[in-house]
Amino acid sequence: MRINAENQKFTYDGREYTWMGGFWCFFWSVERGTKVGDVRMFGDTLFYAYMASSDGSLFRKRICWIPQGDTTVEMINECRKAIFS
Repeated sequence: MRINAENQKFTYDGREYTWMGGFWCFFWSVERGTKVGDVRMFGDTLFYAYMASSDGSLFRKRICWIPQGDTTVEMINECRKAIFS
């Protein structure tokens, strides 16, 4: 059986994130003042803002977060398990 789950949200350090689970975007957030290249720690993993796009608001951006270094399928699965377990 295949289940397609969308909009899996989680909150970390007071910010809401939406899980994407892809090589180019593990998860995204909508916020102000964050720009491409900014970094943030999630547990013991350093993530950086890979891409920023408008969310339709003048001041807020949708920020895509990915971990530093090479991304593997195993890394995506481990990250998802750590967040949603």
